[in-house]
Amino acid sequence: MNWDAVGASAEMLAAIGVIITLLYLASQIRQNTESNRFSRYDSFVHSVSNIRQAIIENEDVASIFDRGLRDPAELSDLEKVRFRNILYSAIHAMETLHLQLSQSGLDKEIWQRQTSLVDRIIGSPGGKNWWLEHRVEFDKNFVQAVDKFLDRSTD
Repeated sequence: MNWDAVGASAEMLAAIGVIITLLYLASQIRQNTESNRFSRYDSFVHSVSNIRQAIIENEDVASIFDRGLRDPAELSDLEKVRFRNILYSAIHAMETLHLQLSQSGLDKEIWQRQTSLVDRIIGSPGGKNWWLEHRVEFDKNFVQAVDKFLDRSTD
């Protein structure tokens, strides 16, 4: 029996095993990455859905949101606090999505689909006032993206 041939065969089998293991791990990493991307987007959808659900289920919240977007001067002091927090929750969810898009490789088209939401909220008279006052509280890249969109939509 030639021990050199046996050793070479064992090394070749070990190398094939390593290659198969690496291919399997690469596949698992790809699947995990896709799962994480979906989970991040799902988190955004869930956040926005919670806000929408509050508006749907509570007539007072719906009224505050509607009147606040049109003319926040119509709101009482307490309603203004509630309106600010509704907007902060909605815009924070969009900011989170924007950050995830830039850092995690989510499809950039997702942000493009959200611009109508940006327009309805921040593009409204009450939303613009709120944005001008509170935009400093958000990530600068998100602020630039929103401002860029708002500049294009007012042209």
